[in-house]
Amino acid sequence: MLGRRVTRLRGAEVSTAFHRQNRPLTESVKSRVTAGAIGGLFFAAFGLLIGAVRIGLAIVSGRRFHFGASDALLLISYPVGFVIAGAVVGALYPMRRYWIGAILLGIIGAAVFFATVLVAAKGSPISWTHKEWLVLALCALTLGTIAGIQFRKDR
Repeated sequence: MLGRRVTRLRGAEVSTAFHRQNRPLTESVKSRVTAGAIGGLFFAAFGLLIGAVRIGLAIVSGRRFHFGASDALLLISYPVGFVIAGAVVGALYPMRRYWIGAILLGIIGAAVFFATVLVAAKGSPISWTHKEWLVLALCALTLGTIAGIQFRKDR
């Protein structure tokens, strides 16, 4: 054992030392899911802030603005989509170790986000036409690939 210090541990000491170095897998997944969901919520808050500023500028410039129930549903889908996508990405975050895993991670996260928004805008996926599925696929592939490249850089 070149350069490694060997210590003799017994019974409970071995178990304690092992668990200190290797946290249970579920605890690690829980913390990644929580961190991903919180990160998604921050992304959503930033996006909604930009939208609020744009609405404010439009109102100040004299444009009429109508906000209905369908608009509220669509608006709520953004933070929900970002939180769900963040949780999924957080759970699968170890995939980022490899290029293909990072790209797939980005595509999965983008697909979850855009599917949530499309459900709010167009209803159940059962009633979607080919057009909605194409939009989902193209958005997930393009923006997911960009996110995947960033995930790979963050490793």
